[in-house]
Amino acid sequence: MIRRGSLWEMTGHARVITLIGAGGKTTSLQRLGHEIQTSGQEAVLTTTTKVWPFLEADVWRSPDLPPPRVNSTGLWFWYAQEETESGKWLGPEIGIIDQALSDFLLYEGGSRDKNSSRVWVIEGDGAKEKSLKFWAGHEPQIPSRTECAILVMDGSLWGKRLSAAEMHRPEYGRAFQGRVFAAEFIREYLLTSPAFSPGYAHMSWVIVLNEKGLGELVGLGDLIENENITGLYQAHQRPGHLRLAAGDCRSGEMRWAELW
Repeated sequence: MIRRGSLWEMTGHARVITLIGAGGKTTSLQRLGHEIQTSGQEAVLTTTTKVWPFLEADVWRSPDLPPPRVNSTGLWFWYAQEETESGKWLGPEIGIIDQALSDFLLYEGGSRDKNSSRVWVIEGDGAKEKSLKFWAGHEPQIPSRTECAILVMDGSLWGKRLSAAEMHRPEYGRAFQGRVFAAEFIREYLLTSPAFSPGYAHMSWVIVLNEKGLGELVGLGDLIENENITGLYQAHQRPGHLRLAAGDCRSGEMRWAELW
């Protein structure tokens, strides 16, 4: 069954969300922050890499301490320092973020602590504004306490042949160059992605095709019934929960379906 709703609804209202991939991560980060803020909860946005300054939130600069809980807007952006050449914000080290998450979101006796109204949204890799991400050995940087990981792809690639110019780290994706971006492509891409890495199998995963306000480019109903996509279930290593979604990450208007 295909459902419709916001980006945060798509995550199942997860409390720790990490975004990876290309073609809409930062847009999704910002949109999620506003959706969480509007819900009356507090959002902390941050990155394990670097992003352009985000001034629509209260800014907290510290290499090792997360933002305090007193906040006038309910929306924080936490970064460690500014990169001299580009002016981008560099995020805290992943170990620092993991420690902050442990302090606020530890499970004890099956229930959350008193600070569980804080929601964290983390950008876990960079893509230099390309449409499809491939990963070097040190990537991505996903905090271990992530509840929902979102892998973003540029949905406007649908039906097109992929060129090296559209890929971030094309040297890791040579087998995909020149191929049509469709169901078989997506299946093979996902099998090589962090979503199917055993180190991240404990997380809930959402695969998002960002249609960038261009309308419903992807027939999600047909896609989820395609044998290439249903065949993912047979993978030897797979996440415990996988959801396929499409929509406009800027507006937050999404549709999604459970694969398992």
